[in-house]
Amino acid sequence: MIGRRAPTRRGLTMVELVASMVSAAALTAGLSSTMFIALRASDPSYTHAAPMLETSACLADMAADLQYATAVTEATATSITVVVPDRNDADALPETIRYVFTSPAGGPLVRQINGGAFAAILPSVNSATIRYYPSAGAPRTISVTIQRATSVASTVHTAIPLVNMP
Repeated sequence: MIGRRAPTRRGLTMVELVASMVSAAALTAGLSSTMFIALRASDPSYTHAAPMLETSACLADMAADLQYATAVTEATATSITVVVPDRNDADALPETIRYVFTSPAGGPLVRQINGGAFAAILPSVNSATIRYYPSAGAPRTISVTIQRATSVASTVHTAIPLVNMP
C-alpha cells in the first residue's frame, strides 16, 4: 500500500449545486429590482420636472414657428398671430399661425394654423405673457413667459428674435 493515493473529488454534489442556484437567483432578483428602480428614477414623467420639460419643448416649437415671421398681424399680451413663409405644402402661399392663451388660469395654450381648428399645445397653463420689443407695432424680438403651476419655480421664459421682419 505504499503507492496508493486517496481518491480526488472531481465534481460538485447536488447540495452544492442547489445552494449555488438559489444564491444566483437571489442575486439576479436583487439586481433586476435595482435596475427597475434606476430606470424609473431616470424617466422624466415620474418627476416634478415633467411639466417644465413639456413647457420647454412647447416654447422650442413656438420659436421654430415665430422666428421666421414676415409680419405680425396680432400682438396682445395673451395672443400673437404671424405670417410665415410657406413651410411644407405645395401651394407656395404664406402660412398664418396664431397662438392664444385662453383664460382663466388652468386653461390651455392653443395654436391655429391658416384659420383651421385650434389645437391645444399645452393642456394646462396658469399664466402666459407675450411681450414685444421694441414695441408691439414693430417687434424685432418676442419674449414669451409661461407658468404651468402657481409657484414661480414652474416658469419658463424665452426670447425669440424675428429674423425675417422688415
